[in-house]
Amino acid sequence: MWCLQPTRACDAALVRQSNKLCRFTKGAAVNCTNCQAPERHLWVLFGLQRQPELVTLRDGNYVSLLSCPICNTLWCSSPYEPYLSFPYAVCWRNDALAWQHLHDRDKGATLLRWHAFAVGKYWRQLPANELEQVAWHRKRSYGHNPIDAPSTFHAADIPV
Repeated sequence: MWCLQPTRACDAALVRQSNKLCRFTKGAAVNCTNCQAPERHLWVLFGLQRQPELVTLRDGNYVSLLSCPICNTLWCSSPYEPYLSFPYAVCWRNDALAWQHLHDRDKGATLLRWHAFAVGKYWRQLPANELEQVAWHRKRSYGHNPIDAPSTFHAADIPV
């Protein structure tokens, strides 16, 4: 079995800056002003609330690898039904090569399972305005989403 060792930890005690230096504030993490890493694990990428500006590095089969241009944190994004109108971004704790290897191995199926599991794990940590958007998604999807139908969206063997 293939095992991934995390190389990008969103919950690490530092944030990599665009100049490749790390900042510390009295031992606590300094959140990125754009994507809020390392504290933030999930973004709702639909609705009118503030969203991070992320750059697409790789596109796959209903899943994409994004990067924060400020801190270089990687994010895995995937849209959900109906009409693939409800994209979420989950912090990707591995490197871009691991993402590409996983995608190529089974055309993104493992990444999609991992993504859905992570959305189900982190959605309660979202701010109130994003929780409203999640509620709208749940209503529009008639329960077919990673939150309300976790048995449909099985976990993948990748650390979340």
